[in-house]
Amino acid sequence: MSPRFLLVVLVALLIAAVLLDLTGVAPGAGVQAIPVLVLLAAGLLIWRAVWPRRKAETAADLHISAAGEARARLGLRFRSGDLVLATDAPSGALVSGMLSGAFTQQVRRSGGAAAVRLGQPFALATPARADWRIALSPAITWEQVRLAVGASNVRLDLAVLPLESLFIDAVSTALEAVLPRAGEVSLHIAGGRCVLRVPPGVDAEIVSDIRLGEVHVDGARFCVAEAGRRWSAGEGSPALRVRLAGGMGRVEVLLA
Repeated sequence: MSPRFLLVVLVALLIAAVLLDLTGVAPGAGVQAIPVLVLLAAGLLIWRAVWPRRKAETAADLHISAAGEARARLGLRFRSGDLVLATDAPSGALVSGMLSGAFTQQVRRSGGAAAVRLGQPFALATPARADWRIALSPAITWEQVRLAVGASNVRLDLAVLPLESLFIDAVSTALEAVLPRAGEVSLHIAGGRCVLRVPPGVDAEIVSDIRLGEVHVDGARFCVAEAGRRWSAGEGSPALRVRLAGGMGRVEVLLA
């Protein structure tokens, strides 16, 4: 049964409930049906994103050459599929990888810095499941990496990346990330499960603003500075600062 067919059924049920209400056969049926159908529609959208589909048959090499930049920024929007982001781009490449399915790419260079944007275009039809393997150059400083990921399986390995700030907006995402050794990390979770791994020997601070979700921090590595809100590892000024926000999901902070 396709998501499109289920959507048609939901719309038909809503119309039937409104007609029953207007004709007096079942007074109030239309109003009562709306919240239920909205919840069903939301569930359908999530199911559409995570339901196993065939993988995209076409794949393209991604190669963005370095042009002497000392600094760079990356913005990546990934709607659904499997995403791996690592730091082993070959010499001479700013970003490299293999991307299946449709994608958009934009590169801007100015004053010894580069700004790269990658994304999946929006599609009304159910797309094939994307599989992206992306590598960043560890030879330059990344001012910012900003990720917006939908219902996906995501793995990040950024331990050796010179990174100043990492922003992750995760919606119904299964994410596992090895964090950089220094910098600012912000995670906003809206459903799903995120596992963040802190490299050994790193002085780190974890601050949580999550209210409705669940946060678990490795008690063998981190000391509680404020119950349910702040944890720290190391005695010096933290090189790595992690801020958690959002809710309706589970976040685990562990040792890499």
